[in-house]
Amino acid sequence: MGRGKDLKKRKTRSDKKHRYHRNRAGNLVPYVSKRRDKNAPVRIWLFEMRPMSYDGYRNWTPKLRLTLSRTVFYPIGKPIHVDPAFVSTPERLAGFVCNVVGYPCVVQVRMCCHSKNSFRVSYKKRAIVKIVEYEEGLRGVASEYSKMSHYWFWRRR
Repeated sequence: MGRGKDLKKRKTRSDKKHRYHRNRAGNLVPYVSKRRDKNAPVRIWLFEMRPMSYDGYRNWTPKLRLTLSRTVFYPIGKPIHVDPAFVSTPERLAGFVCNVVGYPCVVQVRMCCHSKNSFRVSYKKRAIVKIVEYEEGLRGVASEYSKMSHYWFWRRR
């Protein structure tokens, strides 16, 4: 059997693009992280998740209501600078968010990533923390935290 002939150039490996980049001379050089200090504080922004009101739902056109997420996000203050040790595991993250917020609710944790918006920084969802009130006090449980593994400080347990 004969072998097929390539009619166009094959795509390069997708992970090679992330590990190398071309400098001004056009040479491939390995990527060097811009982070200087491993213990530098990270920025976290907390958003409270609430269900959309019925009136707010009716404001949308009927065609768009089918695909609409009925969750509304309210920012809790402004972005906070946090020591990475305070948010390095799911339990520590839930405890930290519980101490900062201070009342029962569902909180979305957003952190900076490499994508850019008009303000040159973009916050994306990294975890969800549900804060519940018990007889002993408030307790938080973290979920959907798989995106936190992108950060150097994260440990599973």
